[in-house]
Amino acid sequence: MSRHISVESIQGKPRKEIIEEIQRQAKKAALSAIKNVLEAALEAEVEGQLGRKKGEVRHMSSQGRLSECRCGHCGCHNANQFLRDGR
Repeated sequence: MSRHISVESIQGKPRKEIIEEIQRQAKKAALSAIKNVLEAALEAEVEGQLGRKKGEVRHMSSQGRLSECRCGHCGCHNANQFLRDGR
């Protein structure tokens, strides 16, 4: 919703409330944009490390696909063993 408001006609408390609302909306928009950029970057990083897109089946083979990442439990670097569970 937009409406034309003369800056000169607004003083005191209404002016402060308008400025605070603009700041809230700007912060909300900035956080949303940052979240989208970070999620896209993280998704690209996971795809690169695993060698597959979200929803693709892992290809299990006798030859491991080494990754820079390692399992937090066993320490292996085989990307074919990694699960895509949001962690």
